[in-house]
This record gives sequence, structure tokens and C-alpha cells, in this order.
Amino acid sequence: MINRQRRQLLQFLGGTSLAIGAGFGGWSISASSTSALSTQTGYLYSAATLDSGLFALVQVELASFTQHFFPLPFQGHAVLPLPDQSVLVSGRRPSTQSALVHIETGEIRLFSASAGRHFNGHGCLSNDKQVLFTTENAYDEVSGVIGIRDPKTGKKLGEYSSGGLDPHDIKLMPDGKTLVIANGGIETHPDFGRRKLNIDTMQPSLVYLDSYTGEVLDDYRLPQPQLSIRHLSVTPQGDVGVALQYEGNRVRNPPSALVAWQALGQTLEPLLSTPEQLAPFKGYLGDVMINPDTQELLATSLLGQALGTWDLTRRCFKSALPIAEPNGIVLTPDQQVLVSSATGTLNTCTHRHLQPCPIQQRVAWDNHLILVTT
Repeated sequence: MINRQRRQLLQFLGGTSLAIGAGFGGWSISASSTSALSTQTGYLYSAATLDSGLFALVQVELASFTQHFFPLPFQGHAVLPLPDQSVLVSGRRPSTQSALVHIETGEIRLFSASAGRHFNGHGCLSNDKQVLFTTENAYDEVSGVIGIRDPKTGKKLGEYSSGGLDPHDIKLMPDGKTLVIANGGIETHPDFGRRKLNIDTMQPSLVYLDSYTGEVLDDYRLPQPQLSIRHLSVTPQGDVGVALQYEGNRVRNPPSALVAWQALGQTLEPLLSTPEQLAPFKGYLGDVMINPDTQELLATSLLGQALGTWDLTRRCFKSALPIAEPNGIVLTPDQQVLVSSATGTLNTCTHRHLQPCPIQQRVAWDNHLILVTT
């Protein structure tokens, strides 16, 4: 399957007028343009879909904007760089596959969910980097689980309860032992694809779990239970920003918030906004990022085609910047905001202006963008 994917990807890239080389075990495309980012070093990673419909992990070198493509037999969601120069690509729910992609050799090691489980799109490492935690759905049991795996092979070593239903994002807290888990609260089953089966009774939760024992340390809920807790951003101090997706009726009962904030040791606080302020986002936020210098939380809205900004000092909505189908967001070391788009662009966003980066091959970037600095 992987070899066929490689041939198809090579045929797709070979049909362009771009310079193509066999770099990093995959295929590379170099850009000739320059931008403000070309003085920086580091690599961007994201799952993506090519125009041909093929799936891939994409690496972008910031210094040259050269793109490297690693074919995948499934649609990826979040990516996680690993210590051995591999990258975990988590399968988009309800995928039963995920992959470890070795960047230098191009080797792709697939691993599967256990029977009765599917992956929910995210993973994180233990403090010593020796354990991989993956969010999973035990669909017949209607419960959320956290897979405990070997990060070198993906082999399952055990599992914890996630403390809720539909665990999606997961992060390791700065204390090195606590996991914070976004339990979205939505029941799904592979027999029904991505159909949501319990909207009227869903109970999302933000759960803190002892990574050594699986003990639930804290469990937080929001006043509106149809606000699904989806994605997380954690500061070095242990504060947590949360991106939400509203599953209720936006006309009859609009959401009171689409982001939440939890300062370390405090309660989970929805950042309340008016219906007019939240209308551009259509009840949906995806990737989320905290800018510590400006004390702002930024989140993308693919459905609303906007980038939202919230002021964390005043705990209030600040602005919505129109962007065509934004997905991933990341902050560079010099405080530039990078936003990827399902339309194929990669943009820097400064002072409410967008500047496209000079990437050569447009791809439909998936929901998350990760930066690895060198």
C-alpha cells in the first residue's frame, strides 16, 4: 500500500513544472522566493491532502520553504515530533491507523488501534519521552481511553480511562507528570462514520490525569454542555487555553463562548462573548495558540473562515480576521503568527494583515501546524 502511495505521489509531483528531488526519503519541492521567515531556521509539519486526493505528511523548511512529502495511506490529523527524528501522524477519527514517519530515511511504520478502538487524532509524550499517550474511542463501550504505547513502534502497552467520552486533544503539563485531556463528550461509532449520536446528552470535560497511575486528579465542566472541548494550548506556567465547538442550535440558543481559559490552580472559565462577536466563527474553532508576549489567545475557524483573537488580560473577545479556510496556527521564535489554510496557502499574520509564504506546491493543510526549531 505504501509503495503504491509513493508511486502515485511521485506521479502527481512529477506532473508539475517544479524542481523535484528525492530528499529525506520522500519528495522535495524547492521555492525560489524569499520572505521575512527565510532568515529563520526550523521546520513546519502538518498532515495534508494533495490535489490528487492523496494523503501525506508535509515538512516545510523555514529557511528555504522547501517542501518534503511523505505519503500516507490514511488522512492524518495532528502531528507530534519525536526524539528519534520521527514524526507521529495520528489518524483522523474514526481512523484505526496512525503512523510513525522517520524524516531522514522516509520509513513509514503503521500501527493500529486495538479491537473495539479507533484513534481520535492526537497524542503526546511522557516527560522522559519513553511513553506515547494516544487519545482513543472505545466505541462499543461508549467510553474514552488513553492508549499507552511505545513511541518507537506504536505497540500498545496498556490504557487508562480518559475520565470522559470522546477524548480529542491531550497535552503533558509542565509538572512533567499530569496529562490534561479535552474530552469532547460526543458519542460516535464507526458504523455511523462521523455522525454524532448523543448531542442532547453530551457531557464534555477537561480532565487532569496522573500519567503514572491513570488517576483522575480534576474534572471541569462548562455551563453549556453542548460546547465540545476540542483543542488545547498550554503555557510553560501551566495555564491552559481551550478551543470549543458548539453542537447546539446557534439561532435558538447561541453559544456564550467559543474559548475557555484556566489559569494554573483556578477554575475553568469560559471567555464570554456576545452572539454578534461569535457569529463569524459559526460555532467552530479549530487550532489554538497562546501568545505569551501579547497575552492573547488565537484560534482558527475553518467553518467561519476567520482567525479569532481573545485578550487574556481582560478575559474578552478582541477581533476576528477574515482568512479563507484557516486551519493550523503556530508562533515562530520572533513572534510571527503562521496560519495554514485548507485552500493551500501558508500565511504570516501581523497587525491584522496576511502575507502569503512562497511555498510552491499548494496542499489542503489539515487542522494543526507544528513548528520544530533548530
